[in-house]
Amino acid sequence: MNINSSVDAMESPSPEDVVRTVFALLEAGRFDEVAAYVDADDLKGLHRDAEAAANAPPPQPWTTEEYMAGEPGLPREIAEYYAERDRNSSRHEVSVLSTTFARVHTAADLQALDTAQLLGRWLEARNPRLMIPRVEERPGDPVPETLNALQGRRAVIGAALEDEDTAHVVYRTAFATLPPDETLHAASLRRTSEGWRMRFHPYDFLGAASWSVSFSPADADQ
Repeated sequence: MNINSSVDAMESPSPEDVVRTVFALLEAGRFDEVAAYVDADDLKGLHRDAEAAANAPPPQPWTTEEYMAGEPGLPREIAEYYAERDRNSSRHEVSVLSTTFARVHTAADLQALDTAQLLGRWLEARNPRLMIPRVEERPGDPVPETLNALQGRRAVIGAALEDEDTAHVVYRTAFATLPPDETLHAASLRRTSEGWRMRFHPYDFLGAASWSVSFSPADADQ
């Protein structure tokens, strides 16, 4: 698909066309260009999330005394072992900010981004194909084998108008090395003065928010 990132250059794209363009941009890794096709009013909430992530304190490991207080009868030697394990683990933890917005480590980094870049970093942080190197940098964290197979391609199935200003585009995601997924998903769009724009919600934008860079042993076994 030929990606045209200039909205003005396109002649009244349909809801399906807008969604296909966003899919193509995501597949090409051109995350900063996605914002041109997203409802600008919805993206205001992303700035609030950014401020919250910037102000979130890093998780603090438990001390020996906290382990003993939380589990009466726990031998001190065991509590010391747990506390030391937590301290070692915390050295490899990444900040809440950098897991929410890729390659953003400080509030100053965040403030230097415009809205398009902010959404781009948010999407990049949730791109499963870019998670593997980040996870491998954290010793002891198993990488689920299925993550290596996430070469998904989203295909638009159709669209329906809820009213003259609201549309829903149905799509399916297929993975080359995984069994067929028959689940259908929907992307909502709103008609604006500039044309159709995708609605953005940080808890479910094209399923991106369901991905995380933290994995437990149970994840690796699934």
